[in-house]
Amino acid sequence: MSTDGRSAPQRILDVASALIAERGIDAVSMTEVAAAAQVSRATLYRYYSDRAALDAAIVRHEAVRIGTEAIVAAQRYPERDRTVEGVLDVVRMVRTTPALAAWFTPGRAAESARLAGDREVVAAACADLVDDPEDARWVVRQVLSLLCQPGADDADERRQLRRYLAPMVGPLMRDVRSGA
Repeated sequence: MSTDGRSAPQRILDVASALIAERGIDAVSMTEVAAAAQVSRATLYRYYSDRAALDAAIVRHEAVRIGTEAIVAAQRYPERDRTVEGVLDVVRMVRTTPALAAWFTPGRAAESARLAGDREVVAAACADLVDDPEDARWVVRQVLSLLCQPGADDADERRQLRRYLAPMVGPLMRDVRSGA
């Protein structure tokens, strides 16, 4: 543990997220992450075997956070609007989280899709929302679609989600009203 109480892996994730948000994904090296996190390169590689593992860990960590926030936020919507507004909330949270927004820039769609297809990322994003792993994967793919190919505005995205997503996803969602 460091003097601030964070473990080395958590400190590495926090630092890497901040550096990526500040400078972009390709501008940050593992050496810079280790130095900024005040750990040796050996320690960094002990927890994250390569850059892809670090990137996946960052996305997983943020997916858990956003998934948790989305469940809490869903409570403020009438039941009939929870699926659509919940997905829109998730999309907004990703767009406003600098470490995640960096993945959804021009030319990154394939890499973003690879990370979003990671079973652990999908599980982290949908653990409390959808029971079936295949259904969860489908939900994450729909969010990814909006992130990579945004609608004209919020109203356009809301219309698309009401027409195409809500009829399919609504029945898949767990009952978040009672925490079941």
